[in-house]
Amino acid sequence: MKKLNYTFSGWFLLAAVLNVHAQKTAPVSKDTATVSKQFEVIATRAEEKSAMVFTTLSKKEIQQTNLGQDVPFLLNTQANVVVNSDAGTGIGYTGIRVRGSDPSRINVTVNGIPMNDAESSNLYWVNTPDLASSIQSVQLQRGVGASTNGAGAFGATLSLQTNEINQKPYAEWTTGAGSFNTQRNTVKFGTGTINNFSFDARLSQITSDGFIDRSAVRLQSYYLSGSWFKDKNLIRVNAFSGREKTGQAWYGVPTDSLEKNRSYNAAGSYFENGVEKFYNNETDNYQQDHYQAFWVHQFSNKMKFDVALHYTKGRGYYEQYRHQEDLSNYGSGPAFVGQQTLVDTLGNSTVVPADTIYQTNLVRQLWLDNDFYGTVFSFTYEPNARFKLVSGGGLNQYVGDHFGEIVWSENSNLLAPGSRFYADNAKKTDFNIYTKATVDLTNKLNLYADVQYRNVSYDFLGFDADTLPLQQKSTLNFFNPKAGFNYAISKKSRAFFSLAVGHREPTRDDFTQSSINNRPKPEQLIDYEIGYRFNTSKLQLGVTGYYMDYTNQLVLSGEINNVGNYNRVNTPKSFRQGVEIELGTTLFKWLDYAGNIAFSKNKIQKFTEYVDDYDTFTQVPIVYNNTDISFSPSVVASSTITLKPCKTLNIHFITKHVGQQYLDNTQSEDRKIDAFLVNDIRINWNIASKKTTIVDFAISVNNIFNEKYAPNGYTYGGLTGGQRLNYNFYFPQAGTNFLAMLSVKFQSTNN
Repeated sequence: MKKLNYTFSGWFLLAAVLNVHAQKTAPVSKDTATVSKQFEVIATRAEEKSAMVFTTLSKKEIQQTNLGQDVPFLLNTQANVVVNSDAGTGIGYTGIRVRGSDPSRINVTVNGIPMNDAESSNLYWVNTPDLASSIQSVQLQRGVGASTNGAGAFGATLSLQTNEINQKPYAEWTTGAGSFNTQRNTVKFGTGTINNFSFDARLSQITSDGFIDRSAVRLQSYYLSGSWFKDKNLIRVNAFSGREKTGQAWYGVPTDSLEKNRSYNAAGSYFENGVEKFYNNETDNYQQDHYQAFWVHQFSNKMKFDVALHYTKGRGYYEQYRHQEDLSNYGSGPAFVGQQTLVDTLGNSTVVPADTIYQTNLVRQLWLDNDFYGTVFSFTYEPNARFKLVSGGGLNQYVGDHFGEIVWSENSNLLAPGSRFYADNAKKTDFNIYTKATVDLTNKLNLYADVQYRNVSYDFLGFDADTLPLQQKSTLNFFNPKAGFNYAISKKSRAFFSLAVGHREPTRDDFTQSSINNRPKPEQLIDYEIGYRFNTSKLQLGVTGYYMDYTNQLVLSGEINNVGNYNRVNTPKSFRQGVEIELGTTLFKWLDYAGNIAFSKNKIQKFTEYVDDYDTFTQVPIVYNNTDISFSPSVVASSTITLKPCKTLNIHFITKHVGQQYLDNTQSEDRKIDAFLVNDIRINWNIASKKTTIVDFAISVNNIFNEKYAPNGYTYGGLTGGQRLNYNFYFPQAGTNFLAMLSVKFQSTNN
């Protein structure tokens, strides 16, 4: 794959050539701000009267925390959120859990367009580096949330909005540096509105060696956006792309290395003469290009229609060194090496192979080449302030090719470089349509209703009833109703209640690593939410109680299915229940406080674990009752104290506590993640703020007390001699480290 070379100095000079200080622009239409506001994705977002719990972060709030880490780390202080990073720094492969739900259960959209991978339902943020620099706002809905496009929301919905019309020309340069040789450069510029046109661009590059050994990341990205608006129409086209090359750090650190060598990485490990060595190109390489086109038409002040077309192209591979792999796994017979001469009793000689080899060392690449495209749309009708109706949906299709290639092998005569040892493809079609309405029955009582129909069709290479490979197709239909009410107790306080149903299909591995006879069923969630909100200029209080009732939730049990895989299985009943308390207050003009705490109980009512017996080559079932769901801490808390010595300087003291978590669903003390408490300090300083020039500086010192902690991990094990062996692996985060940022923005004074 070609390497992208972004020359920041050249782009910055281009922005300077625009002479944004003096450039004259055409008078901005009075409708510009209105059109920009109306273009926001409101169809899939919650609003003030919505009967659900959500948080919306503004562009300013995002910019204050955006020092180069991925989007999940910008949400670290939100209620009931736990984030993690493979490399230990928040850059590269990162993840987020909300209410204990993993990333595959969190629906993510950008401008209303689905972002989750169609097959795994995960979102790999490493493929969209520095996307935060182009985000206008982020909304996090906890629970099922409102109907949206794409993957089923089983823990949260994350809506990102990038579309913004900048009325004035500007140019901005951001540079940053930090621990582990972290460097960041971002250039942005925009033309402002010129005769109803506007254009914005961003180029970014982020590099870091990472805390974990050989976890270096090299990230490059761009974002381009152009818009045209006139009268009651707006057309906008976005193109953004990310390219990543990262060292593989997804193996985790074994328990015995946590104390002595917390940065140990087993990726590419092999031994030569008793000395451990590492393959030097154990990397992940991927590029993802996104194209979005929007048309918004305002029929009147009461009616609006918007439609979008989108296309995402992804391609890349990860490379691995494999020690003594069976040749049969790569479609090859044994290799015959050398020659020897055999002489029989009559003196006749025969030449035969000296040795037969069934295994070899090799280097392989596992490839993915995929396309995702479709359309999303919505129609909004708001005849008056008391009633609002939104109807919308989407039709999206994914086509993915999976294949593996040999790069090198010791016996290259059998496994030639470039030869493929597997190839399969998959196609997934996702259609949904929804209608939601809010109505004010009285001046205080607002009712909310939302219904969605979703159809998922997946065509893939799997196993038939006789465990023979066979191209198959599975079609699933989901009906997801939601309803609730919002009651205004006073102008400052409100209460709400909602009942929502969600469904989620199995992932690619669930389909392809099982047969028709033991394929997992879809998951169902019934989400009950009740909340209270109090809001004044100096005090914001929120209390939310929830009960999430799961049917057929998919979990790993250790059971080997009839095609020889450790596949996930449906557990009949499980639940999450808890209360989330959020508080924000201005104590003095120079002191603010914001914090939240979540208490929860997350249980599987009955769980059967299957443990491998290494002596008998069988599996031993063990039944558990009322155990904790894995990776679901019962306490998650966050606190931010902000000192404001002057108008231009903010000092934030940030504390994050996460209670203990279990690595599996057995609630075993031998397989858990310890609770941790991490403290950070962030300083935001507005060095200069003039009409034409804004200079901001920020520095964050993370984990100031050098806490040794790991928010994520995994486990496996078995029985030998009647004793249980546990192999636990963790993803430790960096000790005390820092990130710093300097941003300079030039903008025109023309209106």
